[in-house]
Amino acid sequence: MIQFFGQMMKLPLEAFVYSMGMLVKTMQGLQQIAYQGINLLTDGSGQPPIEPSYDETNVTHVAIEHTLEEEAETAPQTILKEDIKMSDKDLSGEDLKLVRYKVLFIKRDYEWAFQEQEELVYDDMTESAFTAWKIGEFIQVLARDKYEFPEKWEKSAELRAHKVGRFLRGLPEDDKKHLRVYFEVLEHYKREPLKYQEEQLDILRGISKTLGDVTISPRSGGAGGGGV
Repeated sequence: MIQFFGQMMKLPLEAFVYSMGMLVKTMQGLQQIAYQGINLLTDGSGQPPIEPSYDETNVTHVAIEHTLEEEAETAPQTILKEDIKMSDKDLSGEDLKLVRYKVLFIKRDYEWAFQEQEELVYDDMTESAFTAWKIGEFIQVLARDKYEFPEKWEKSAELRAHKVGRFLRGLPEDDKKHLRVYFEVLEHYKREPLKYQEEQLDILRGISKTLGDVTISPRSGGAGGGGV
């Protein structure tokens, strides 16, 4: 990628340097003509003064090398800025949000990130509300053999007391304060409108139609009707 941008920058730079070279040569030619005219008027000599040394190829080469070095230094910073993208944590609104999250345990020497999960969220909530929800859910599901016991926790007798087989079955009460939730909103989707009212109207229309089609028999009585 750096080489590509270098080539793109190289073309206009070469054209500029070439134009400057041609401009210098033109100015030198005009200078020579002026000197010749002055010499003819004064002593009749038409010899132009010695031309200063000028290497157009060397100037072009040095200018291009200098430009490419500057691009090589700035390109990584530019690419880094483009790659950095702020995580979306906006859970407000009633649109549908696809959220990727993981529960973290940040106790010193026992830091651990549990398996990543995804959730579709449609409620309007804050970051703290989502964090509290997922921490509470995490503590509840520990009894279902969902999370394996982290290997680095083996050295803690308190944590090991909550190990059943290869699964984690709970946490010491004092260690629950070390739980955190990292999450990011991957995408927002427009939620479809609520169809409950339309369904209720369809049910009422069906009931009304059914009642309208019922023909009451003259012999049908009330509660005591239908006897033989």
